[in-house]
Amino acid sequence: MENIFYFKQGNRLKEQGKIKEELHQKSIDVTSNKVTLDAAKYIRKAINKATSIATINQPPYKKIIFHAGIGGLCNRLRALCNSFCLSYFWDIPLLMCWYPEEACDCYFHDLFEPVSGTISPQSILRSLDSEDSVHTLYVDVSMDAYKTYLKEELDYDTYRGQYLEFVGKIEPKHHVIQELEDFQQQYWTDNIIGLHIRRTDLYPHLKSRNLESEFSSDEKFIRAIEQCIANGWEKFFLATDNQITKNLIYNKFRDRIISYNQSFNLEKKRQTTVKQALIDLYLLAKCQKIIGSYYSSFSEYAASLGNIPLTYP
Repeated sequence: MENIFYFKQGNRLKEQGKIKEELHQKSIDVTSNKVTLDAAKYIRKAINKATSIATINQPPYKKIIFHAGIGGLCNRLRALCNSFCLSYFWDIPLLMCWYPEEACDCYFHDLFEPVSGTISPQSILRSLDSEDSVHTLYVDVSMDAYKTYLKEELDYDTYRGQYLEFVGKIEPKHHVIQELEDFQQQYWTDNIIGLHIRRTDLYPHLKSRNLESEFSSDEKFIRAIEQCIANGWEKFFLATDNQITKNLIYNKFRDRIISYNQSFNLEKKRQTTVKQALIDLYLLAKCQKIIGSYYSSFSEYAASLGNIPLTYP
């Protein structure tokens, strides 16, 4: 039955030139009781292609399906809160499909308390072929809820206030909160500035958009830290995904820097674990302000979480 559905769905996509034969074959090989990470990637691609051509969908919608099968932690969290806003203002239910891939190799429930109903990738594919699909809005991590759906209905300040409320309602698991509190009790101080220095794949993203001149380099951060010290700031919390950057900042400002993460895996796309990143995220939110990395959703989300100022070096 599953294979029949995948063939049918794949044929529809192929007819419209939206999906390649290889992707079609690998999608239909997946069954509901065998979902490996590799298989999930092919399902993700099929879902993304399917949702991109689901132009027949028109309001009024009966439900929203949020597909988080790609992107880093904060891209997903930001899009989830956007989806919650749609659900709230339209008063319709939200289902979330969140599963691991290279940039965020964990399930939502691994680190957070439940916040919505969930749906599997296979169920999304089945829903696309159901009669109810014309009343379902499919969204992914690239969705801008306000600009795309709500701009004509309400002012941005109202939307932003509700967005921040949903950001605050996403609660980490107890063991994560406990680690946060233990770290703060041992190392935290008043009047601390957060430093988020994003490396790994950020520069290629900026370069692809001709924004490399805006890159928040180590040199820019060093100058920003020196200026803060001249203005009377004494302590900085450093969150970074790069060992070289951490060593550079720590060695230059040794007595002023505190940092949670102590380990990096240079062989992975994300050199820190998602759990480490999550703790960094919530510690940044507890600072008085953040000096962040330009074009980083992590910097933006941390500032939203703490409702604190964000600047770039």
